[in-house]
Amino acid sequence: MKTYQLLLVSVLLSSPMLSFAQEVDPSSACIANLSENPDFKIISSKVALAGANNQTIEMLTNKSKPKKNEMPVISKWSSSLKECFDLGGAYRKENYSEFMRSAQVETFQNFENLVEKLYMRKMTYGAFASARASELRTYNAKVLQNQRNIENQKNLDTTVKIKSM
Repeated sequence: MKTYQLLLVSVLLSSPMLSFAQEVDPSSACIANLSENPDFKIISSKVALAGANNQTIEMLTNKSKPKKNEMPVISKWSSSLKECFDLGGAYRKENYSEFMRSAQVETFQNFENLVEKLYMRKMTYGAFASARASELRTYNAKVLQNQRNIENQKNLDTTVKIKSM
């Protein structure tokens, strides 16, 4: 469960909904490692570096906007997240449905838009965290829908096989 939460960053952006996948999306480990990166220490108490599920109450209620010295760090963090997301592209294409790949791309794009607003000081850290949490809820709903679709297809396939015997 933590795997897909890390990738959402957002949003993050990975999902355990495909339990038959034999490997792990390389994006997940990459994103998890961002929280250990000393380059991001200056913003680590203001944004959950490795995923929206790691947000604290302090992050959600932070009324401050980025300071000048935080803006390049936010930019570098955003670029690092993009690199992590891109790292798992081939894996996701091989192991995830078109529906989930599309949901992940949309979620990541929405996350990037939020980071842009934070960087431009159009929102506070707390508003960013709240919007990120909302994106995670939307993504999780899509994961559940995908799981229902898979189950429905399995049930349909089983029903067809039984009737054809």
